[in-house]
Amino acid sequence: MRSSLLKIAFAYVCFLVSELCGAGLQFTYARDTINNDGKGEKLSDLSNAASSRSSVGENPPGSCLSDENDPSSSNENVDKALQFRFFLEHMFDIVDSSGGKGRGHQDHVIVSALLEYFEMEPSLFQKKITKQNGNWMEILYDNVKALAPPEFFKVWGTKRPTKEEVDIIVAIDNDALEKATVYNPDDNSSFVDEDKLLSRAFTPFRHRGFIPELLNTFSRVIMSPLKSVAYAIPSNEVLDEISQYAPLIEVGAGTGYWSALLKEVHEVTIQPYDAKPPNTDSKDDKNVYFNTRSHTYTDVFPGECDWFFFFT
Repeated sequence: MRSSLLKIAFAYVCFLVSELCGAGLQFTYARDTINNDGKGEKLSDLSNAASSRSSVGENPPGSCLSDENDPSSSNENVDKALQFRFFLEHMFDIVDSSGGKGRGHQDHVIVSALLEYFEMEPSLFQKKITKQNGNWMEILYDNVKALAPPEFFKVWGTKRPTKEEVDIIVAIDNDALEKATVYNPDDNSSFVDEDKLLSRAFTPFRHRGFIPELLNTFSRVIMSPLKSVAYAIPSNEVLDEISQYAPLIEVGAGTGYWSALLKEVHEVTIQPYDAKPPNTDSKDDKNVYFNTRSHTYTDVFPGECDWFFFFT
């Protein structure tokens, strides 16, 4: 009995570590990003705090762009940025047209729209996991990531973005360029205020540096709804590693997405439990982490961790 208890405990710890420490693909931008309205704030004004937490020898972010040793802007990268901008505009239009029917409805609309955009089956969102449809969330994530230029997900610590990087971000976030453009009514001329452009296009990220401002909206509006499926997306390598410790139980399973993949795709014996399974009809047992429209991807049974350790 003791060895059985240790085996279950060890397997579950491995499972938790894979979720909490980033072994899966995490969606935490919207929750952890520091908001910044950008009003009159310059990237240079924020550099002291960032540089004090950075490696010695790195330059703090500057208030203007540097062309020194920077390659000329790549048309290919800018074209990709423009394509990504059209994708964002398309998704934002869908959000606007979804109406104020509650977060659960909006999450359903967005995830289904993402699946449809990448020519995946929209109904996967509401289907049980099978060996045929597999880890569709990982495929969806990879498609979104491949569509965006890598600069969109980059964190700039103490080094300023290059001119090419700014061109790419501005191609996605045209609003930042418009707000940084200064007009002179005397001669009808205009110029781009580089300080203002950086302040509008970038925003602080935790204590690590800066990210594109539009990444905040992208994370909150488009990526955050994926949490209605799972708070972390496992890679197949992670699932293979966990499979070695079968048989397993999962406590705090939520929608059961991980357990469903382990059971159906990796053919592992696993039983998922949650204190309040999200598909329950009882208002008193509502799961605060998942909305009322959440779907379970395998059967998730009610149960808490202290119950298992008590009876094992």
